[in-house]
Amino acid sequence: MSNQNKANANDPLGIIGRKMKGFKFDGFKYNYLNYHLNMNKHIGNEGEIVSYMEEYDCYYCKFSDREWAYPAKLIMQHIVDTPQELTLLEKFEQGWEIMELHNGFRIIDIAKTIKGRYFVKWSDGKIEQYDDLILNAVTCTPPKERKTLYTYCSKTGACYVNEDDKPSDGYQLVYITRIESNGDNWEVVKP
Repeated sequence: MSNQNKANANDPLGIIGRKMKGFKFDGFKYNYLNYHLNMNKHIGNEGEIVSYMEEYDCYYCKFSDREWAYPAKLIMQHIVDTPQELTLLEKFEQGWEIMELHNGFRIIDIAKTIKGRYFVKWSDGKIEQYDDLILNAVTCTPPKERKTLYTYCSKTGACYVNEDDKPSDGYQLVYITRIESNGDNWEVVKP
């Protein structure tokens, strides 16, 4: 879960950065928020939630022309369920391959410091420090599905391959193969 989704005083619902659809409300019922007639043109249109105002318990949503305030008590009903983009750290932790575009090096480790900075270790051995993990010169490839195949043989030479690591009676393990999906095909994982 990204940091923006954690509850805090500046974003108690954890929705800043998410999309919502504009809606009509009665301002007097919700901390005297002002519902302006110009907000009618945004009813049903998507905007991005950009900030929270504790004094009025409202969120500001940015549309193409300007920002408008909406009551926090009603806003969750109008959130657009769009998948949230994973952070670079979340992608790394899930097994995505992250490559530097210009030099072709992979990220092989990421460590977060106590002060919120990051150390990134690249496959060329270089370690760099970043204030955040928004790196423009990287490409991210989702992890591929992987399986392990076990080859078992008997004393008579009969063999079989299975995804189960428990051999049948009279058979013993002779070879382990790790494969990963590549579209519709499966390929041996390169060490």
